[in-house]
Amino acid sequence: MLGSYSGPGFESCQECPAGTNCSSAVTGSPPDNCPAMYFSRHGDPACSVCDLGYYSYEGSDECSLCPGGKNCSSFNELTGLSNCAAGFYSEDGFASCVACDVGFYSAPGSDRCLVCEAGKQCRVIDFGGSLLIWLTDCEPGYFSMEGHSECLACEYGYYSVTGSSECLLCPAGTDCSDPSTFDSQLPACEADTYSQAGHPACVSCPLGYHSPAGAAECTLCPVGHQCVSGNVTECTSGTYSPEGELNCLLCPHGYYSDTGWGECSVCPGGWDCSDMSGVGLTPCTPGQYSQEGDIHCRICPPGNLTCHISSMHHGTFYLTFIHSLTDMWNILTFKII
Repeated sequence: MLGSYSGPGFESCQECPAGTNCSSAVTGSPPDNCPAMYFSRHGDPACSVCDLGYYSYEGSDECSLCPGGKNCSSFNELTGLSNCAAGFYSEDGFASCVACDVGFYSAPGSDRCLVCEAGKQCRVIDFGGSLLIWLTDCEPGYFSMEGHSECLACEYGYYSVTGSSECLLCPAGTDCSDPSTFDSQLPACEADTYSQAGHPACVSCPLGYHSPAGAAECTLCPVGHQCVSGNVTECTSGTYSPEGELNCLLCPHGYYSDTGWGECSVCPGGWDCSDMSGVGLTPCTPGQYSQEGDIHCRICPPGNLTCHISSMHHGTFYLTFIHSLTDMWNILTFKII
């Protein structure tokens, strides 16, 4: 009778027990067990395959729902159900594991995929034949938004720190050219260099301009000043600088200057300019004279000579020597104005 079997000494046929396959029973022998992924109920003549999304062990009278995170398509009775690999998942009732969508990841044995976090890189790597999920922070100079599995490089003029979800505009006066510095304080532009917002590197000031450290722009070097290494100092006596000149220049021969002058003045007649300093100008002493552009006072020579000695504070003091050999007159004249 269908769904029954008989054995030695049986007076009648017996109903096929659950989990067995009576269709393969040999007369006089008990039926074999249903193999894995098959089942039979009491009285069934043969084993039936489990529905998709179900599994069973050998000799089962029913199939079980495939649990989430497991791969029922590769069922092994000795090892049991295998886990879904990293980057794959399965829900309850799934016959096999499904790959995560782009921008999602999963650990081995997962029943769902997780969205890749912002600032992270989500990679599945082959480690000794096993797939593993590899989550790492985006490196400085890179970023990722939620749902992105790869980190992207920041655009020109932007920077980012480790694990960033966005890039920031490079601030003015800073150097964004070296990603290794992004995690700490961005270095300031050095003296006599500058950077504007959105520029990744500092550039040198144009000729005649200067800047302190961390500058967003350069300034024209002012008149009478020296602009070196970010420091602005007045030119000393005997030197000068016009606007846009970075260094103080020595006054030419016969000229002098005081502190902070933009040009030198010619040494006036009747004065000693030997120290090149306006403060240090001294009038020639009686018996000496100098012409415009002379550095030193000179001794008045004997003979027909008029010496003019200029005084800065007392007007003009003329000393005149007149010597006439023909009429033997010696005249000494002093005139104070």
